[in-house]
Amino acid sequence: MVIFSVIAALFAAITWWRPIVGVVLALYADSVASVILGSFLQMNIEAQKDSHFTLLISFPVLLTLCLKTIQMYALNRRRPIIGPLNTIDIGLLGLGFVTILGCLYTPQLHYGLEIAARFWVFALSYYFFARVSVACPTQVPECQNDFMTWVWIIALIACIAALIEPGSRTDLLRMTLTNVNPINFSMLAGAGLLVTIYCIIEQTSQAWWRKWIYICGGPVFLYCVVSATERGPIISLVCATLLLMGSLLVIAKRTRAFVTTILLIAVVATTVALLQQYYPETFGAFMGRFDARDSTVGHRLLLYAQAFDLFSQSPFLGAGTAYMEMVNGKGFYAHNMVLEVASEHGVLGLIMVVFLFGGVIHLTTLSVKLKSSAGCFFAAFLIHTLVEGEFSGHFTAWKAAYFGAGMVSLCVARAMYGE
Repeated sequence: MVIFSVIAALFAAITWWRPIVGVVLALYADSVASVILGSFLQMNIEAQKDSHFTLLISFPVLLTLCLKTIQMYALNRRRPIIGPLNTIDIGLLGLGFVTILGCLYTPQLHYGLEIAARFWVFALSYYFFARVSVACPTQVPECQNDFMTWVWIIALIACIAALIEPGSRTDLLRMTLTNVNPINFSMLAGAGLLVTIYCIIEQTSQAWWRKWIYICGGPVFLYCVVSATERGPIISLVCATLLLMGSLLVIAKRTRAFVTTILLIAVVATTVALLQQYYPETFGAFMGRFDARDSTVGHRLLLYAQAFDLFSQSPFLGAGTAYMEMVNGKGFYAHNMVLEVASEHGVLGLIMVVFLFGGVIHLTTLSVKLKSSAGCFFAAFLIHTLVEGEFSGHFTAWKAAYFGAGMVSLCVARAMYGE
């Protein structure tokens, strides 16, 4: 009990010192908890208990951010620029509202309220802490550097731990940390790779040794993403990488982004060709994960059909918050944001999704026009999670996506109205 109290106090102190660092630790709390409790402290923790220990990180961080909010807006006279209300604000506030509204007509009120509370406390809160500048009280470039540095460090430590940790693979390919979902692990490795790509292209003034450290981490992240063999994270990483490279190429008009893109495509193509030639069984197992005949794909197609039927039966309000999990069992929801919202919250929820997606497109375009490289990075970080959410994960748990949305809004506001 003492060690857990020390860990909680440590993360609270880190968040008070550097709020953005605390946010990074909370966003990847499952991987951080697995590394600290398993790899460092050598504690044998069951998967169910390990998931609870992630609250050792999330609760202190969120509580400290609440105190920082009070300090910033109640005690300080000078308040940071956050910009006016935008369409992302409307979309996310609307989703929060329809989630609470859906509890009123869902079969199990208590479970619906639990999901709604988690959505507001452990997901939307990250958006608001970013949006109102609590997570980024200093200038955006400084916060961005801290964010990228700590994402890269945590991703590298997690990948190295997964490579050397016994039992980190559930089969031939699906690499992950102990008690960490392979999708979450793959998303963390993908975020580290995005940081590496950004630093190679954009930060030309950094020391050469630091650039090479980032470059050396790239192959490790790429290997872990591929070895996890999760469809959603791989597709979302491709989309986020194309957005990041394309936006930086437009902003800076440098050939470095174009050359890096070509080299990355060449490396991936060469890796695929070598796997196919020298490791045909491994390559076949990997490609089988993308086959429609794969058991998980077929199961999700059934969930998609069920979600569409629920929407057809109640198109305006939907079936209610977390209805599919109540009927099918925990974890058996649509695994697609649009279908999840449509089936559970109807047309009213879909309108909020349109606001959200439209706001993301609008602010990403503004980031490019305003030449905000930080806005482009956080837009890519947001897309990385948002695209993956169309394949797995419930929208009420997308804390990384909502934090990214908040940072994009903040970057655009500060670029338009000044730091």
